[in-house]
Amino acid sequence: MLVDSFTPVITESGGFSAIAQMPRQEIRGVWMTNNDFDTLKNRATVQDAVSQLRRMNFNTIYPVVWNSGYVMHPSAVAQRAGIQPFVYKGSDGHDILADLITQAHRKGLLVIPWFEFGFMAPPTSELALNYPDWFTQKRDGSQTSISAAGEVMWLNPFLPQVQQFITNLVLETVTQYDADGIQFDDHMKFASRIWLRSIYSCFVHQRNEESSPTNSKMRHG
Repeated sequence: MLVDSFTPVITESGGFSAIAQMPRQEIRGVWMTNNDFDTLKNRATVQDAVSQLRRMNFNTIYPVVWNSGYVMHPSAVAQRAGIQPFVYKGSDGHDILADLITQAHRKGLLVIPWFEFGFMAPPTSELALNYPDWFTQKRDGSQTSISAAGEVMWLNPFLPQVQQFITNLVLETVTQYDADGIQFDDHMKFASRIWLRSIYSCFVHQRNEESSPTNSKMRHG
């Protein structure tokens, strides 16, 4: 399936026009979680898997790079944050993500790293243990909920330090690797009910700062 689309642009006169984009190929993808790491650790196995996907007419691989509060490739960002006591490596010590990208590109497949866990992290992860104030709370003050991934906590996306941390992880991935994009999971969202107390507190705090007399950029209606 080919999709024709147009991109709006602003002309020199200030009006709007549109330019035709090249037809885009249908995405036929496979998602690879950390359950696939036994496959991904071996170069020969990866080569066979990529070749098989190409024969089956797939064109995109989504390998997980963020799961359970840990980064699935060597990460200076995670190391500086003190949340990564180990590094995922291949059977001969190689970088698993770099090898997958290299082999997939040779076969004409795209590789789009997948931030599977989004704002979730288990309470036993170094991220949750070292930065408990980064996480949301329920009305009763508790911080965990049960998901398909088990017991988890949810990062508070209104906190600047959380925003910066996630941003740094994404920038590190796209600059360190020849990735063809980034996919955020549906866990990159607010956790229903669990986030109400701390999210609201952060929002009120930010609004109070914005409306202070020292903030000249704030407009009042």
